[in-house]
Amino acid sequence: MGSKSFIAELMPRQPLYTCLLTEQARAVIGKAHPNTEPALRILTAEGFTHQGYIDIFDAGPVIEAPVSDIRTVRDSQALTLAIGSLDEQAPLWLIHNRRLENCRITAAHGQQVDGSLVVDRLTAKRLQLQPGDSVRAVPLVDPLREVAAA
Repeated sequence: MGSKSFIAELMPRQPLYTCLLTEQARAVIGKAHPNTEPALRILTAEGFTHQGYIDIFDAGPVIEAPVSDIRTVRDSQALTLAIGSLDEQAPLWLIHNRRLENCRITAAHGQQVDGSLVVDRLTAKRLQLQPGDSVRAVPLVDPLREVAAA
């Protein structure tokens, strides 16, 4: 609890000779499990990449990105919260209330208008905010559509 030394204790002291593993085991080293491939696609669309590192616990790929290269961080912006009516075509946003204590983050439909993000009353309530409060927000994208377009 609270100690990270157990990870070092679990690591092998000698190299692992993959040639001693079965062909089936070697074939999955560095590969994402089929159940995690959707999450991997989302993270890849956000800017994460595989640099060749392998997870010591499950042999899957370790992906990483500098914070400044993550799309939702890079493209997010500070906006003023406004409450109003939205049309059915309003895009989906990831919205943060910009608080460390009582942090709230939600995905909701919103419309950017002149430095403000217009959301419905329920979204403001979920974020524990009032009109005029500051939010950090970024439009969400469909990563599967973006990957297909690339």
